Amino acid sequence: MTFWRPIHGPNRDWPLALCDAQTVNVNLDGEVSDYVTPFKSREHCVLYHRENHRWYYLSDQEIGEGLLFRQYDSGLGNGSGTPHASFMNPNGTGTEARHSVEARLVVFWD
Repeated sequence: MTFWRPIHGPNRDWPLALCDAQTVNVNLDGEVSDYVTPFKSREHCVLYHRENHRWYYLSDQEIGEGLLFRQYDSGLGNGSGTPHASFMNPNGTGTEARHSVEARLVVFWD
């Protein structure tokens, strides 16, 4: 699970958008890719745009409005996460730069 929220609000600069995972066919819409930095490397999924994808975001998101979404479910395997990305908001021009915090949580249950 991932929890994400802005530190300053309202956030208009590069808001975080989430895609309804039920509108994504990972086999057709996604491709596994390497994510490499000088400090680490891992795999992630690149999502290609499709007209049927449904994207959502919180307009003018305030600091008390957090987003909680699934990154991965070991019971469901690859493609089980919620696609997400920030985007250039045309209404965010000239506003304060985004400052945000993200916490990744590992959840276990029997």
